Amino acid sequence: MAGRLRIGAVFPPAGEARDKRPWVWRLWITGTSTSREGRAKTELAAKSACIAAWRDFLAAAELQEVEG
Repeated sequence: MAGRLRIGAVFPPAGEARDKRPWVWRLWITGTSTSREGRAKTELAAKSACIAAWRDFLAAAELQEVEG
């Protein structure tokens, strides 16, 4: 969440865990065509990647994250 916007999600492994990176993360910006996604080995790594993608978006938009 960023304010009232949902900007991303992390999805747990589903089915048989055959993949080396079973955790899927997605970042989307509501109302735009901006989206990024990836895979990670752990839940923490997936959450960190999603947050990093959000911060990359903020930097590109010349915005900053406000701690609340």
